[in-house]
Amino acid sequence: IFYDYKERGVKELTEDLVSYRNKQYQWVLVEAFEFFEHFVKVCCLECGRLNPGGETANAKDGLAARLNVLRAYLPSFCALEVRNARQLNYRSAIALIEMLRHVVVHNGGWIRDETKFFEKLGSLVQKNNGGKHDPDVENHAKFFLFKGRHGIEVYLLEEADMKRSPMYTDRLGTLLGWLLTYASSLNDHLVRAIKSSSPVTS
Repeated sequence: IFYDYKERGVKELTEDLVSYRNKQYQWVLVEAFEFFEHFVKVCCLECGRLNPGGETANAKDGLAARLNVLRAYLPSFCALEVRNARQLNYRSAIALIEMLRHVVVHNGGWIRDETKFFEKLGSLVQKNNGGKHDPDVENHAKFFLFKGRHGIEVYLLEEADMKRSPMYTDRLGTLLGWLLTYASSLNDHLVRAIKSSSPVTS
């Protein structure tokens, strides 16, 4: 309950509640992504233990550098990142989630300059994609943004699909699903590599 609720109308109170719920969802995504980063770090350390003479990542290296280490050690996982049953480029998807997390943590969930946001997103995607541009990532990103009275916000709330009622769009669930699918696939490939004590190639 907001402190000034008695002085506000139903419309304003509804907008406050929607905004508050969206903020909760934003921070769920932040926590999930930071758990994901830690998981990748642990996987990277395990690869270093199994292959002491191979490529390694330093403690100060970011997510992209650690993922590159894993790709070098797990080539079959590397292939699945871009060619999979979902027809989703997971390298771009992870870059998008990383950008959304950055906006929430550093800008309160608001995008101050849309052009700069997409420029930074494109740069991060190329970094994750070995220098390759992904033409679909901007459309994917717009699905998680909302232009309101106060600017562009990272928007993660569910939305009813009136044409297919009672179906609805689960934005946060989509992003969490991408993270979980990626992490599960990485875990499976790494476990296979540990069991065979050699890089997975098929």
